[in-house]
This record gives sequence, C-alpha cells and structure tokens, in this order.
Amino acid sequence: MLNEVRALIFDMDGTLYESKALDRQYADAVVGYLAEQRGVSPEEALGVFRAKRAELEARLGRKPTTTGTMVELGFDLEHWIAWRDARVRPEEVLDPDPALRSLLEDLKRSFMLVVVTNNSIEMTHRTLGVIGIDDLFDHTFTVQDTGLIKPDPAIYRRVAEAIGVPPQHCMSVGDRPHVDLEPAAAVGMQTFHAAGPKGLSEIRKALRTG
Repeated sequence: MLNEVRALIFDMDGTLYESKALDRQYADAVVGYLAEQRGVSPEEALGVFRAKRAELEARLGRKPTTTGTMVELGFDLEHWIAWRDARVRPEEVLDPDPALRSLLEDLKRSFMLVVVTNNSIEMTHRTLGVIGIDDLFDHTFTVQDTGLIKPDPAIYRRVAEAIGVPPQHCMSVGDRPHVDLEPAAAVGMQTFHAAGPKGLSEIRKALRTG
C-alpha cells in the first residue's frame, strides 16, 4: 500500500521532454568546451571525455552523469555552465507540449509539483518555458541551487526538507533509474519510471487516482 503522495518530484531532461537535436547540442557543447579549455582538437576532446566517463563508470559501477564527469575532469562548474548555456538553444528545437501541460495541470490539483535537475537555473527555466510548463511547478531545484549532483541521495533529503514534505510522501519521477529513482528510494521516497513524456501517461495509475 502506497503512502499518501503529496509531492511529485520530476527530473527534467529526458523526462519532461525528449529531443535528439537538443541532446546533440549538449554533446557538442561538451566537446567544444573541452577542446577550448584543453587546447586540443574536438576529436581529442571527445576522447578525453569518454576516457574519464569510462574510468568513472568502472569505479562507480554505473554510468556517470555529464555534469559529474565535467566536475571530475577538474572544470569549474559555474564556468562550464555559463559557457554551455550561451551556446545551447532549446528554443530552436523544442515545442510546446499541450498534452503534457494538461496532465500536469490535472496533477497539480492534487499534488505539489517539483523539478529536481542537474541542469542550471537558466537552462531549466528556458527549457520548461519553451515546453509551456514552467509556471506549473511549485519549486525547481537545480545543481546551482543545491550544490549537489544527482545521483547523490542527499539532494532528495534536502528537497524534502525545503518543500516541507516528508520523503515517504514524495514520489520521484524520472527516466534514469540509477540517477532519478534509486537515490530517491534510498531516502524513503516512492518512485515512478517514466521514459519521456509519453511514459508519464501511466502516472495516474501509479498514484491510484484513476
């Protein structure tokens, strides 16, 4: 029997939208930044990133996030974010999602809606704004707000405290189990796996509201 859910905590990238074109922009930004900062070719920069990611995966036993990999490479997080955010343009590749907005409006009648993301403050609001759902969230927590990087479970403890809802009454919703779900479950939250916006269609059933 589920505990009463009061707050739905959504991941953003890959959960509230899916876009191969935007994924490519982010990937190109990683390579471009690495090449510029290290003074190497794009090909060499990609090799450096892949090598560090493989090293982290072997050490951690899971695929590391891009944000975590960049920090492990020794880059200043705020400098990387500012460089990337000036070049990545969700406005060029994303569109409003009326179906998602309708679903979230329905959920908002019964639950607090929260976003927890490894993305930046600026990019989070730009992305949610393009999709047409930024105004629906009661709280957003980015890597800049928390100073922590998913999958650190401490993020979810901090979020629960900040919104005033005990972890057992929160449900984390995301597309990557090892990043969005397992860390949340570790602090007592319920979880729902959603592979993109279409995967959110079953969330009412999980919440036993319909």
